[in-house]
Amino acid sequence: MRYALVGVGRMGRAVDSEAARRGHHKVAEIDAATGPTLDSPEFDSAALARAELAFEFTTPAAAAANVIALLSRGVAVVCGTTGWEPDRRLDEAARAAGWGRCRRRTEFLGRRPAVRAARA
Repeated sequence: MRYALVGVGRMGRAVDSEAARRGHHKVAEIDAATGPTLDSPEFDSAALARAELAFEFTTPAAAAANVIALLSRGVAVVCGTTGWEPDRRLDEAARAAGWGRCRRRTEFLGRRPAVRAARA
């Protein structure tokens, strides 16, 4: 699989290392601290276009815009950023890109089971 890594913090590096160990190929790396961001003119869109999937591990303030930017470029996204609440803009971006809608972890577990599991 060809993937892009958005956010190169601790979790981003861990995902990158595991993906490489499994034989996947990183085609783009986006990190606001070290280079151009998804919305900057000097960003290499051609590299991102080769990605089949993007792993997004940034900050709560940047996550929604990153996910929307990736979906609008036709890249599937696994977002591991915590501390933010997805909104309808994500579903709209997913539909526009032909993905249907965004899925959230809480939809699979349900909010109450997740809370009970955290207390157990």
